Amino acid sequence: MFSRNLPVHAGQDPRAWSEYTQVRDELSKLTHPARPDVDWRKVEQLCVTLFRHNGTDLQTAAWFCCARLQRSGLSGLSEGL
Repeated sequence: MFSRNLPVHAGQDPRAWSEYTQVRDELSKLTHPARPDVDWRKVEQLCVTLFRHNGTDLQTAAWFCCARLQRSGLSGLSEGL
């Protein structure tokens, strides 16, 4: 799933994109009282979609790094950075 060939350019405000809302909703599970599992693969995929369509913004990049860390450990975090 992860490709090192993603173009990196500064993005606009991503809050208008449905993918942003989907990532935010998925990550809201972290503070849900029932603690449902976060689908980190979905978070990663949605972040990549946002990067492709909107460019890179700090919030999406942070979420992407968290997803890479959860899926692949420190090597994933390194790739995310």
